[in-house]
Amino acid sequence: HQQGTTMSSESPPRDWSREQVVAWVGQIPNLVQATDFVSSKFADVTGTELLLFGREDVKDLGITRPGTVVVLVDAIQKLREDDAESSTTFIEHSEYCFGKIIDHLRLRTKSKISGVPELAPPKVREVERTRYKRIVDFYFPGEEAAAEFLGA
Repeated sequence: HQQGTTMSSESPPRDWSREQVVAWVGQIPNLVQATDFVSSKFADVTGTELLLFGREDVKDLGITRPGTVVVLVDAIQKLREDDAESSTTFIEHSEYCFGKIIDHLRLRTKSKISGVPELAPPKVREVERTRYKRIVDFYFPGEEAAAEFLGA
């Protein structure tokens, strides 16, 4: 495990108590903002809830410094990946990514009706590409969907 992504305890992150979540946040490297301040914001968050956190959830806790938000979201993503034993698949909600998918499906339907040539895959912001690919792969498995939504 990478430093800052897992606790030394044996329990998987999805089983962490609020106290374990606060302790984990306190050991994340590269937090420029005061660690005690950031950790205190997670006082009411359980392990299962933490694994579901995305950028907007971190901001909803009152953490607004962009660099701190990015470091936290990255650490949570690594924690989610390390939680391989989980029997639950967590797909983070992203209004941006789902909006891209819905818009593409609408435009594809309109183009088929009006006889417009095939659409190119949606253009997705660089910072959202990994999340977008993960969501597309989950909801639309297969090579045809990859070509449709990802251009792969």
